[in-house]
Amino acid sequence: MCARKALVALSEHVDHVVWERKLQPLKKSHLQPMGDLTGQSQGTAIMSWLWLTYGLADDDSEGLQDSLRIEWCKARAHRDRWVEEMQLLLEEMQRILLFLDWQARQWDERAGA
Repeated sequence: MCARKALVALSEHVDHVVWERKLQPLKKSHLQPMGDLTGQSQGTAIMSWLWLTYGLADDDSEGLQDSLRIEWCKARAHRDRWVEEMQLLLEEMQRILLFLDWQARQWDERAGA
């Protein structure tokens, strides 16, 4: 928000306001993840301006958008993998505690006999 206000203030002095069409004010509705289409098919979803990149040659913008989508998919796959790893780690920790408890009971039985 502060950065946009600074750009607005500076752009008045240099007569360059083209960026205002590309860098819109941030609204809560813009914060929708790229993969969250909620009931829409991928072909009909309207992508938020946040996922669009500007400032590079127009002829390469389609390739850049594809690269952005690929990187987003990779990041999502990494996140999903970490979530699965955390679930496995928690399960393993529970099993270790159960094993150590069982082993302690076995030790107590042998010591008492």
